[in-house]
Amino acid sequence: RFKKDRRPSGRSDLYTYFYIRSLRLLNEKGVHVFICSNAWLDVGYGAWLQEFFLRKAPLYMVIDNHARRSFARADINTVITVAGAPLKRKEVPKDHIVRFVAFKKPFEEAVNADNFIAIENAHKVFKTPDFRVFPITVEELLKEGSEPTPLGPSKYLGDKWGGKYLRAPDVFFKIVQRNSNNLIKLRNLAEILGYVHDNSTGNNYPKVPFIKSIQDTRMIRITEEVTILYGVKPSGNQKTHPLRKADLLFPRTMDDVHLILWNEGRKVVGKEFYRIIFDHQDSFLMALLMNSTFAVLQREIWGLHNLGGGAIKFSKYCVGFFLVPMQISMPGSFQEIMFAFVNRPIHSIFTEIGIDPTSDVPIAEQEPKPLPDRKALDDVVFDALGLTEEERKEVYRAVAQLVWERISKAKSVKAKKGRKK
Repeated sequence: RFKKDRRPSGRSDLYTYFYIRSLRLLNEKGVHVFICSNAWLDVGYGAWLQEFFLRKAPLYMVIDNHARRSFARADINTVITVAGAPLKRKEVPKDHIVRFVAFKKPFEEAVNADNFIAIENAHKVFKTPDFRVFPITVEELLKEGSEPTPLGPSKYLGDKWGGKYLRAPDVFFKIVQRNSNNLIKLRNLAEILGYVHDNSTGNNYPKVPFIKSIQDTRMIRITEEVTILYGVKPSGNQKTHPLRKADLLFPRTMDDVHLILWNEGRKVVGKEFYRIIFDHQDSFLMALLMNSTFAVLQREIWGLHNLGGGAIKFSKYCVGFFLVPMQISMPGSFQEIMFAFVNRPIHSIFTEIGIDPTSDVPIAEQEPKPLPDRKALDDVVFDALGLTEEERKEVYRAVAQLVWERISKAKSVKAKKGRKK
């Protein structure tokens, strides 16, 4: 039985209830192993299941495979979890270690006794050509996912376990640790609203400048040429409040083209976008920061990777996690260069940062050659983050690696489907 304020979210996927039910069937020495969707690691409604593992049932391992999807017929990505039976009348010890394991090769090539012995013995981040293991204590996980409440102790709100501990590269942790006082979560800088629903649009509503999806443009700045006049309910998704137009439009899904739209003057309504509204920040600067390569890196970390087709998906919850550097110093020519940047087509991220994932040279050994205007933007951001020249290259390589792994993982089962036909 759950406490009144800790009941499972009504938005939870069905499989999360099976976790709880099957854990209850274990004897006290039993071991629970599930393979299912990885969504609960990164979505807001997965917070209650995360907290259950951190307080009541010891979670031993969360295992992902970056090389190959587990199921060809199911259009989802999965993880394997290994957990113990719920503890009676006590909580999981704070020093209990959860190990997040990302295999870099197909399981049939990398799963063996030696590797699992090394994983079980790891007490700090440990990497081999076959896998990376990220060990972290329950105490640290609770701290990372909790925030203070106005009238009482901290409350566990959930965290991005998949993004942080299975996908995030080493350079990301270097940046965060070095800039603890410079990086602010986007949800603390802006109001983040949901997308405009289908039932709030149509020809029976007053027509406004409108853009349906990210497929309608490849430029950061929304121009009249890519909009149409289309009917939108004046109150949007609400019954009484007026429709809120936003400074930035954040697409719900992306492929290898990473693009956040700048809605100059808040003139346009976007349908398949989350709405980001600033009260005290310059929207042009925020648009630039959210289109920098550091932001692209975060999109690969914070986004949902549960879609088997290879696209990266976002929720309003995901968008709030973005870390924005605040101590920005801009050179004199920066504004002019950046205005040209937001008015040109944005290409595949591989073209933008000058790395070819199909080359015979591994991504980790390539010399990044970012487009000049992207480099100008990134240099400003990297300067604010205090990155060395080598660390800047690490960011570019990490972005290329993450995008390529996501896309190639989807392709790993498409070939199988083709052969069966």
